[in-house]
Parts: sequence; structure tokens; C-alpha cells
Amino acid sequence: MNNTPLQLSLVASGMLTPLGESSAMTAASTLAGITAAQEYSLLNAQFKPFKLALVPDEALPPLQQELSHSAFLCQRQKRMLRLAHHALEQLKSSAQQANVALEGNTPLFLALPEKLYPYQQYLGNGFLSHLHLQTALAMDTSNSRLSAVGRAGGIHVLDLAIKYLQSGLGSQVLVGGVDSYLDPALLAQLDLEKRLSAEASMDGFVAGEGAAFALLQAHDGSGPGRIHPPGFGNEPGHRYSDQPYLGTGLDQAFKSAIANGSGLEKIHRIYSSMNGEGFHSKEYGVACTRSSAIFSDNVELHHPAEFYGDLGAASAVAMLCLDHQRRLKKEQGNTLIYASAELGARAAVCIS
Repeated sequence: MNNTPLQLSLVASGMLTPLGESSAMTAASTLAGITAAQEYSLLNAQFKPFKLALVPDEALPPLQQELSHSAFLCQRQKRMLRLAHHALEQLKSSAQQANVALEGNTPLFLALPEKLYPYQQYLGNGFLSHLHLQTALAMDTSNSRLSAVGRAGGIHVLDLAIKYLQSGLGSQVLVGGVDSYLDPALLAQLDLEKRLSAEASMDGFVAGEGAAFALLQAHDGSGPGRIHPPGFGNEPGHRYSDQPYLGTGLDQAFKSAIANGSGLEKIHRIYSSMNGEGFHSKEYGVACTRSSAIFSDNVELHHPAEFYGDLGAASAVAMLCLDHQRRLKKEQGNTLIYASAELGARAAVCIS
């Protein structure tokens, strides 16, 4: 097995977000500054409407009958299956347009939500089986894997993709993420913690939903963008911890991703999973300050959750797809994408 760090190319993508039914539509909407946030009839504890960013029901494919009657799937999981189904159909279309064959033995590495509260179900390998049934996607289920670490999961699955391709087991891999906050119990818990955006809320996020998938191959020198091996860190003082919040986890992830960037001179764009909550600003400041030499003087900061809401476990792969759309339009420069989970996981990746 070759131990030289492998770089990846994104050759096709598919997305479904509150801003669009494809990667191109979502990218165009975010660049135009369009926001999907709306007030819905769901009320918080102060009887004020939640501000959410949701995919219209009519954009979702129907659930397979066998799954719709399953007692093992909650409503959130059923919606996630439908979100993922649409995004995978978009990826198939993108692959056809790029003249790339989606091989039947391609594994899927999928980012899923974290289990934060006792009442929540852990989404295990059964979710992959349900997704396979819903989509009829020909994939290598035996080598497919899940990463249930929320926002950071999309970068964790990039690491799995590199290791898989480096092993020589296959020539391409699917990575993706899917999530939805449209779950009354989850919204009620987040409201109890005063974390959601609503009238008179000064420090809340817009709960969103979506799915994003990318088809990756080993970089061969062609195509826009090289995805370098990612970097990881752990934040002991995360939101649900009693330990001091120092921002060291994201600092570790930045430094590791930059070191893996194979001689990057400067980074010109940052894509961030920040969602509007002030909590995330401290670690970003710490990480940027401690790696300031790598960032260009006019580095751009993009946090697309301000437009399509917090996509949770779909966040990192969505940002990967957005950066790819810019590269398809011949935009130059190096990018750093990072994502912070609710718990300790922190992850970053460089693209050149």
C-alpha cells in the first residue's frame, strides 16, 4: 500500500438545501446573498414563531412505502432519507454531465448528526440500509461507513475516503452529509437552551436542513482543485462540557490541515460552519491568530449558514461543493474549510 499522502479531486456533486435543488443553484443563491430563513407556525416557549430554513415539501421525493410504515424510523430520519435521495439524484446528473461513470462498487462515507440528548436514537449502519432501499443506489455497502459527529463529520469522511482510495480497493468514493432540525423534540430542547433564532433573540441560529454529496477520485493533475488530507482537533471545553473553552481544538485542526497542505503559500478563502451563535467566534479568532502567517491580507470569510441555515451534519460537504462551484467558474486561490461539532470534534481541510 502506498503511504504517500493522497490528494483528491471532486468530479461530481449533488445538493439539496433551502436555497436550491442543486449545487449550482445553492452556490448562486449564497453568492447573491439570498436568505432562506422564514418564520414558521411552530412556536417557542415564549409563543413566538421559530425562524427556520426548510426545504419545501414538494421538492422531496416520496418515501418508499416499506420505509414510510417502518416503526424503526422517526420522522426526522424519514425526512433525512428524502433529502439525501434528492441530492444523490442530483449527483448522478452531475456525473453524467461531467462524463464520469458512477461505478456500482463505489462505497459511501456519510456524515450524520451527533447524539446529544438521551432521547435521540443513534443512527447506525441501519441508516445506510434504509438509504440504499430508498434510492436504489448501487453502492458497496460492505465498505461504506458512517461518521456521526455532526458538522465535523463531512471532513471526517474525507479522511475515510483518502484511506479507502489509498488502499487500492477502488478508484472512486462517495462522501456526503445529511441532517434536518425539523424535529419538534429537538427544537424544543434547543429552545430551552435559548439557542434558536426567533423574535427578540440576539444570539440564536437558524435551524436548517439539507443534504450534500460529492464523488471523489484520486487527483491526477486535471480538474479544478486538489483536496489535501484533512486535519483534526478536539475541544475539551465544548458547549456541553464543564471544562474551560480555550479554542485549542480548532487551532489543532487548522495547524494540522495547513501542514497537510503540501506547501501552500497563502490561503485566500475560508469556509466556516459558524451559524450565527456568538459561541463559535472565540475558537475562530484563536485558530486564525495562531496561524495568521498563512492567510492572505484580504482573506475572505464565508459562513453560508447565514443564508441557508445551519445544515448540521451536511455542513462540511456542502461547503466543499460550494468551493467547487467557484472553481468551475475559474476562481483562483486556496481555500480552508473548517467545521465544529457541538461536542469536541473539530476538523479542517485545505483545497488548492
